[in-house]
Amino acid sequence: MSQLTFLLQDVFTFLSLVSADDIRPLGARYLSTSALAKLNARLVIPDQLDIQPLRHATGHWRAGVRIPISERHTERIRFVHYLTESARLVARTGAFLKPTPLTAQWLHAPLQQRAQILFRAAFPLQPTHAARDDKRWRAFGLPGDHLPSPLAAFDQLLDIFRQVPIDQHLKTRTLLKLLALPAFDDDRPDDQPEAILRAWLKLLQWFQIVDCENGTVTYLTPIGATLIEHPEATAAELKNKTSPLHWTKPRGNTPPNLIAPLDASLPILWELGEYADHTPALAGGARVATLSSTRQTRRLYQLDAARVRRALDRGTLSTIAHLHEFLERATGDALPRAVTDWLDRIAHDYGRVTMRSVTLLEVKDPSLLTELTHRKSIRQCLRRSLSPRAVVVRPSQIDALAFQVLSKSSIPVISSGARNLGGGKRDLSTQSMSWAKSKEPRLAITMPDLTAPSIRKTPLQFSLRRDIIKLERRVCYECER
Repeated sequence: MSQLTFLLQDVFTFLSLVSADDIRPLGARYLSTSALAKLNARLVIPDQLDIQPLRHATGHWRAGVRIPISERHTERIRFVHYLTESARLVARTGAFLKPTPLTAQWLHAPLQQRAQILFRAAFPLQPTHAARDDKRWRAFGLPGDHLPSPLAAFDQLLDIFRQVPIDQHLKTRTLLKLLALPAFDDDRPDDQPEAILRAWLKLLQWFQIVDCENGTVTYLTPIGATLIEHPEATAAELKNKTSPLHWTKPRGNTPPNLIAPLDASLPILWELGEYADHTPALAGGARVATLSSTRQTRRLYQLDAARVRRALDRGTLSTIAHLHEFLERATGDALPRAVTDWLDRIAHDYGRVTMRSVTLLEVKDPSLLTELTHRKSIRQCLRRSLSPRAVVVRPSQIDALAFQVLSKSSIPVISSGARNLGGGKRDLSTQSMSWAKSKEPRLAITMPDLTAPSIRKTPLQFSLRRDIIKLERRVCYECER
């Protein structure tokens, strides 16, 4: 595996995390401490985060951890986040950080094209929005952020490699003289020219553009010559070899986990993320140690019943049979018996009990409902029939239905739920009480109280307020008298 492959895998891990979880960024873009810890545990080359356990007031260890650094003080994570934001693969959607539609094109692109998209977005040849790009560079605290134009200075480094022969070796001192970075009287050692150059060379190493020998000699790689568009570059293509997934050893009735090598198909892993959870690490040789860090050599996915049901609810998964076919296609083999039984249990239990918040149109006399539904304007406001005395009203047509009933009919109406129906023209909840005292109500519109706090928190668990319930009971009592 190459450094470029590791970088593309970490970008994919970042996109998968923000897609699967609702990550609320701090400020405009930064990840929270919990998101940093979760992402860092899944990276191929993780950052060396200073994670310190905490104690309760009693002295016992807490289950959580505290990371006393922000995303700007990381090394790998901030660069991966910078790449995805520069390529417009992620953006803030509402209150959360989510992938953009361009992510689908990036996933289905060849391996070399995915690398070119990220490199060109992060380091454009002819920047048209230099001020905006420099602002993004400084926002993530990347090396050289204190320079007047860090991307322009970085492009000078790339120009040096474009002008020298591909097989020529350059010393760090030579690069320092050619770049002529300004020196600042600052106590921060990271702001010195040599520290900035070494940090930039490390970013180029992650892209596999350059390689270093003993930390003092740098030379251009064939893949790097292609990415920076060197005049002498030859057609060096990355291999798009993909390996199938395979199952772990079954453990009784518990479904086994899926092991994905790093060269697995990214579109398959992206779809698998809809049904399974990417666990942090594997035991027993899941990571191999290197001189600089610890690298994760494969991924572990654990099937999650809640994710499968959520995919069925949203319509991204039509049936359990399609999931069965997808898992067989991803592994290239028949499913284990434990997985088949697990899928059968989900298919048997799904949809047996459903709780929804709906608005009903109810009548005492079924003939009255038949009379009302003869009108096309009223039929367009209805969704489906529940019984001869009740039908479900379309949520977007509640006001239109109330207006049709009130303006074109003399039938008194009772509305459950304090809402001004009819677009502010008629307050149904106020007029219902006066009609109920004078006439016998023959029709009622029952709708959930959308102002209740439980509706805002959990849409499937709704309840009416006590004063509304008492009001309904009083109206019914007056009607029966």
